[in-house]
Amino acid sequence: MTAQNIKKWYVSIGLLNLVLSLILFFILDGEKLEERGVMLIVPNIGYHLFYAFIGFFPRGIIKRIVDENRIVRISIGMNRLFAYTLIVLGILISAGFLIHLVSKSDPRAMLAFAPLGMTVGGFSLLNFLIRLKPN
Repeated sequence: MTAQNIKKWYVSIGLLNLVLSLILFFILDGEKLEERGVMLIVPNIGYHLFYAFIGFFPRGIIKRIVDENRIVRISIGMNRLFAYTLIVLGILISAGFLIHLVSKSDPRAMLAFAPLGMTVGGFSLLNFLIRLKPN
């Protein structure tokens, strides 16, 4: 997956998350305003934080390891395994949230979009690792 495709997925899922959160905010009349506000804010912030923490923050550490040229291949291999694991876990967690919460007609089903940030961040990290050339 290229960096442009990852960015398209990130923006598309983020916009879908925002639109569905706004719709849910206005539809839920029986809930308190605070609860509706939480359902609007938490999934969106969670999505972007998962993406940032997984997709970008490890890059500095990985670059430092590669620049120091210590156990580079093992480090890159373990980080690739980490990225693949996060991609799979993000999808499974989101699916589990959706199945569980939608079957109970729970408005917190929007929380299922936050772990998708983990999936997109995993793709971003994996793309970085694939393009990384050890010295």
